[in-house]
Amino acid sequence: MLVNPDSIIAEIYQFMNVGTDDKLVNKVVRETSFENVSGGRKSGEEDQNSYFRKGMVGDWMNHFGDREKEIIKQIGGEEIIHWSYEKDLNW
Repeated sequence: MLVNPDSIIAEIYQFMNVGTDDKLVNKVVRETSFENVSGGRKSGEEDQNSYFRKGMVGDWMNHFGDREKEIIKQIGGEEIIHWSYEKDLNW
């Protein structure tokens, strides 16, 4: 998602059978960027009082224990792999 957000957003629209164009995709990417939703913080800058933690790839795993990770793998593991958040279930 961070490497090529435009193509991922377009793919999501296509999956949902919603028409779109480059202008809309660019707007969605811009308005949902970490810097925009966090009030101007750059990726890696943490604010423990904010809903938006750090904006770093993989940081979410630091906030779950083994039990939570197993539940996530069972419920959405294949989607996590499909959307390239992880390469396999060995996380």
